[in-house]
Amino acid sequence: VLVDFPQRVKLAPDLQRTNLALAERFNVTHFPTLIALDGNGMEMGRLKFSDETVESLKQILENWVSTFKK
Repeated sequence: VLVDFPQRVKLAPDLQRTNLALAERFNVTHFPTLIALDGNGMEMGRLKFSDETVESLKQILENWVSTFKK
């Protein structure tokens, strides 16, 4: 699921409410944030983007996958 909070484009009010509810549910305080969820909607990992490189992001995601495949 992609939840977006665009700054230049106005979202429809219902989509805006849905996005805000998800941000509150998952306590998102930093943008952009990537949250990995399992099939039950439980958080597996969270990444608040700042100065990550493609390689560091790849490593983080590979670690998440290997950790939660067990």
